[in-house]
Amino acid sequence: MTIYQRFIRCSILLCGLAAPAWAQEDAASGLIDRLQNSTATRKAQEQAAMAPPQTDDKHEIAVFHHKRGMAHYTLGNYDQSVNDLQIALRNNMPSRIAVSGWGDLWRLQNDLGTSLRRKGDLLSENVHWQSLAAQYPSNWSEHHLAKLMLARVHLSLGDFASAEQSLKDADETLRQMANRNDWGWLKYNQIYLNQARHAHFMAAQGNMREAERLRRLALDNAQEDFNLQLRSAKWLRVAAENLAYARGDLAAVLVARGKFGEAEFFAQATVEDAIKYAGPSSIQTAQVLGLLAYIRHQSGNLVGAEKLYRHALTVALKSGGTPKARLSLGELLVEQERWHAAMNVFKERAEDLQSDPATQLRTDSIAWALALHRSGSSQAAKDMAERLIAIQHQRSVPNSYHVARQRGVLGMTLTSLGDLPGALAAFQQALPEMVRSDSDNSAAEGAGVTRVFWRTEILEAYVDLLARLQTEGKVPPGLDAIAESFRTADLARGSSVQAAIAASATRAQLPNVELAGLVRRDQDTQNQAVALDKILAKLVTAPEAERLNKIIADMRTEVERLRKEHLALQDDIHRRFPEFGDLIAPKPATLAEVRKALAPGEALVSIYLGKAQSYVWTVGDQGKTGFRVVPIGRAEVDADVAKLRAGLMFDDDDVRPSSFDLTRASKLYQAFLAPDAELWRQAKVLSVIPHGSLGQIPFSLLPTETARTGDDDQGIFRNTPWLIRKVALAQLPSATAFLALRRSPLARAGRTPFIGFGDPLFVATEGVASKRGRARNLSIGREGNAVDEQLSLQAGSSSTIESKPRVDASRLLANAFRLMPSLPDTSDELMEIAAALKADPGRDVYVGRRATESQVKQTKLDDRRVVAFATHGIASGEVAGLDQPALVLSNPALTGEADADGFFTMDEVLGLKLDADWVVLSACNTASPDGKASEAVSGLGRAFFFAGARSLLVSSWAVETTSARQLTTALFRREVENPSLPRAEALRQAMLDVMKTGDPKAGLSYAHPAFWAPFSLVGDGMGK
Repeated sequence: MTIYQRFIRCSILLCGLAAPAWAQEDAASGLIDRLQNSTATRKAQEQAAMAPPQTDDKHEIAVFHHKRGMAHYTLGNYDQSVNDLQIALRNNMPSRIAVSGWGDLWRLQNDLGTSLRRKGDLLSENVHWQSLAAQYPSNWSEHHLAKLMLARVHLSLGDFASAEQSLKDADETLRQMANRNDWGWLKYNQIYLNQARHAHFMAAQGNMREAERLRRLALDNAQEDFNLQLRSAKWLRVAAENLAYARGDLAAVLVARGKFGEAEFFAQATVEDAIKYAGPSSIQTAQVLGLLAYIRHQSGNLVGAEKLYRHALTVALKSGGTPKARLSLGELLVEQERWHAAMNVFKERAEDLQSDPATQLRTDSIAWALALHRSGSSQAAKDMAERLIAIQHQRSVPNSYHVARQRGVLGMTLTSLGDLPGALAAFQQALPEMVRSDSDNSAAEGAGVTRVFWRTEILEAYVDLLARLQTEGKVPPGLDAIAESFRTADLARGSSVQAAIAASATRAQLPNVELAGLVRRDQDTQNQAVALDKILAKLVTAPEAERLNKIIADMRTEVERLRKEHLALQDDIHRRFPEFGDLIAPKPATLAEVRKALAPGEALVSIYLGKAQSYVWTVGDQGKTGFRVVPIGRAEVDADVAKLRAGLMFDDDDVRPSSFDLTRASKLYQAFLAPDAELWRQAKVLSVIPHGSLGQIPFSLLPTETARTGDDDQGIFRNTPWLIRKVALAQLPSATAFLALRRSPLARAGRTPFIGFGDPLFVATEGVASKRGRARNLSIGREGNAVDEQLSLQAGSSSTIESKPRVDASRLLANAFRLMPSLPDTSDELMEIAAALKADPGRDVYVGRRATESQVKQTKLDDRRVVAFATHGIASGEVAGLDQPALVLSNPALTGEADADGFFTMDEVLGLKLDADWVVLSACNTASPDGKASEAVSGLGRAFFFAGARSLLVSSWAVETTSARQLTTALFRREVENPSLPRAEALRQAMLDVMKTGDPKAGLSYAHPAFWAPFSLVGDGMGK
């Protein structure tokens, strides 16, 4: 084997070890694991079963054991692999020619290092690479690789000082290599390998920002190497594999930072390459699909993730490989509440594992226990949860997050089995860990939907228990079940939004430099604690754990130190910057705090939708509190809301809305508001904290009693006793947000009235001729998915690797503008609002190519009373490459902006400085099947509140443009005429005015709620 052949082998080996973990498996390693197809698997099985040759020829013995060792490696038999490779090394004959590399000394040493890693024998692997580094002090390729591999082992052991020294040695070797004559055709590959390990070092220490920067540089060098190797097809496949690793590694660090949209782009590119040169049914494709499936899973695309998990499972079963995707698939089905389907998957997984004595003890799963419980087998679920807890406590360092989940499920089962005191104890033990942001299974910069699911599931079950204790009169002394359930429900209600807010806050360019420094220190400390916790969790389950006791003890001490430092920094942030502290780690609001914060003439209703029943807490305007259990579950409410929204939709060519179901609307009022109406009847403003799909409809359109029938539908609507006729309404994301708004500083005097941005320019063909429909078009287009399309192709397509242009991740957003329908009527809307507020349209209204992201960021906004964005508000994932909610502004390709993408994201909103009574978002749509749209509005609202807004005026569906402009101008005209009028009351009066009018020319009456109810006030409704 030539020096370059050995170098290439080193490159492949190092890439495989650099790949980060996703879920339980190493996703990227599949590209070169030699499981090319089912034929290769069968050959490996045949080779592994062979008996040694009867010969005294050492080279022949070495070649045999080398081949059999790698066959065992391919099949996952790492103990046998190590044994065979050690025998091969002892019989190695360096003077003999190694045909195809079999029996070659350096390749044997590399393969043994790989097998030791997969076996989990870190101490032996450490000794192995130390020996190789000393054995090849002057051979640049071997020495460089050995040092990089040593750094990896040290990182796995949590020995950062030794890892750093190994990297310094590798860097020095790299500098020496740069002086060689053949450096030109090797440099990109060598630099890529070096940068990849440095990125690994940074990620292991929790510095994810630097890890991301280095992964991007590594990808650039892998791309350059690929371009270079295009000139010679000899090493092109290796360069392509390296490029795939680089993309996968970058995707993994982007996931850790919560950047799921961009991560999916890079993971998808990796899968496309695997499909291209290995085929859609290859093991390589199945394994890299795991990373893409995981990204889709954690970003909330459960349908897309399920398809990929099932494809990976099918390929593994066909090829004779281990169906490792079963656990991930089962967990996903649990998160979809498809309990019986999940049970079947877990049973199949248990059958597979029980056939192997080495793995049969790993059949239990807390997700399986939850599926058992939800399927009616609570005793079996209880037994499984208790077994899992016992296993954790047998370890020197139990995983506290896993124990919390297990105790949460135990609490659910005990509740079902009637042991309420035992259930209460289990939940109270589980909750502190479940609400921590730095627990063992979270990432400081962004946690996915799995963590949100478990947090919500356990908190909701605790609310169920508290409600049962209250209604059955079994509340133990010292526990206020109503107050505790209110606090817990507020945590559960905002789990997904809070996770998004916290992730965005860590990336925001905060206006206060001192705060930004504190946040970065806290973020780095938290990331490091989480990273060390993950290393610790692996060490305590390693085969040689007993030999690692000192390392484990030291690491545990360091994790606790970092957590204490994190808590101290959090306390410092809360003390010095309470608004930001409440944003990223809000302390749950209590009933007593809410009661105290309510203004005279104000009442509050908080609703939580459970699976089988729902809960309502009412705080009246006189301070009295009510609590009720409503025998209606989430699915029934979702169906009702969907039917109601169907009666509020317009067609662009026909703005006559469908028939509105008054009976169904009345049902919701009677269920959630009517029974405690006496507590809020005298209130001037009723603040409502909705949950789930209830956030998709304004409560203003709920009728308080049976409507009197008129001559026609419009007559019915004119006579309907809508709730808005009785009381002004405000909507709130959470009780915590309510308290934060009440602590907001008073508005400064002398503010100018208005600034508005709207009718952005999306594509070059827009302009004066843009169609102005009567109904605003909010339907954003969708593009097909290349991976999904290619998976439908037949295996065995051409494996030729071609040089094709790669779309940069940033281009995903640029391409999305053509999917955005134009909003020409919003120019008129902004002009009319400006006129109502007596603003200067030439100075204060930015439309068309002036409605830019740069303009928003550059304009002084903290001296404006009303800030309007008349443009699309989109949810995370609604556009490929976008991993957080955003407002869409003009296309930078048409405006000439630099350093802008046209999407004003939630983290950028957090960086604004506002002092606004209103932020208007007039082209939003709060409906989506997965609830992401309403969560996006809630998340953007929280961001605007932190930036300095006191309330939002948000559209809930695609409005009819004339009535919408009439409503917004009437609202702001009232504020000008009567500055002492509460904001919610001003909106109420505007709605009442609009419902009395219509468009005589079109034969339209605006009495239908589709015309007068599309806008909701989100925030402080009592403000003036």
